Amino acid sequence: MVVTEKQEGKDMKKKTVIMILVLTMSLLTAAPALAADSSEGAQTAGTDPQTSTEEQVGASEQEAADAGYKTYSKYIRGAVVTKTATIYEKATSRSAAVKKLKFGGKMVILKGNGKWYKVRIKELYGYVPQSKVVRYNKTKKHIALTFDDGPSAVTTKTVLKALKENKCRATFFVLGSCINKNTKKIIKQEYELGCEIGNHSYSHPKLSGMSLGAVKSQLSRTDRKVKAIIGKKPTVCRAPYGAYNKTVLKAMARPNIFWSDDTLDWKHRNTSRLIRVVRSGARDGDIVLMHDIHKTTTAAVNSICKNLKKKKFEMVTVTELAAIRGKTISKGHTYNRF
Repeated sequence: MVVTEKQEGKDMKKKTVIMILVLTMSLLTAAPALAADSSEGAQTAGTDPQTSTEEQVGASEQEAADAGYKTYSKYIRGAVVTKTATIYEKATSRSAAVKKLKFGGKMVILKGNGKWYKVRIKELYGYVPQSKVVRYNKTKKHIALTFDDGPSAVTTKTVLKALKENKCRATFFVLGSCINKNTKKIIKQEYELGCEIGNHSYSHPKLSGMSLGAVKSQLSRTDRKVKAIIGKKPTVCRAPYGAYNKTVLKAMARPNIFWSDDTLDWKHRNTSRLIRVVRSGARDGDIVLMHDIHKTTTAAVNSICKNLKKKKFEMVTVTELAAIRGKTISKGHTYNRF
């Protein structure tokens, strides 16, 4: 049969119309499925409709916390627990507890926002309140500077100025008889600087020659004065003259802190000598004995801090030193270094 050009043109039009109809039907059939996929994608990208209000609040708090985080150098990312601490899943105490740590528990700080640290403990990640841990440099040596017989309204402020300028902390073993209206602010400044307040008795007697009741009175009177200023009593003690026995340790009911480096600053009263003695004798884990009531001693503190920092030391409190060094301190025991 002979097909004319006209007939051929009609056949092509029919085929085109049929193809258009087939495509239209395919699109109409696929539309509901596409709409469902689009809806599901929107739910995945946003908030799950089934998420509880509490979970949404937790997520919002977490986003707010992460927004203000600061990342720390790998050299200063260590943190240690000096009491107890809980690691949380999120930066809120309402979230699940991931791990609980005791005294001496260590972690790596990844970043912080002023209230919380994001931390890592081996393969475990979580958040811890910054107030529950102490940051330290894992690559440095550590030493505790301690000062006895204060506070003094005249000399102790020089020590605090030097510690603040050099970003150092220390432990002050105070006498209750020296705490008065003129020195209360000194105790408060020590505490706010991150320093530790220890009990050195009330009037500096030789405790080893006294009864249990008399020793307890010496300590409790100082405890009350310190607590009235900083809200808590000292957690460490030091017996005057280093003189203690079983009765004294029982009355303390706290660790008794002795020393490894006796600078004899009270005897020599020589600033240059004191600087030299501390610099040459410093070892990792040492506890250094000085007295913040002597001008020759307080005048040396700035140089002592600078020299020790040059020797790669960080100056921390006695309790922090024990925790960093992985040593447990217990009541009724005496420690001279860690």
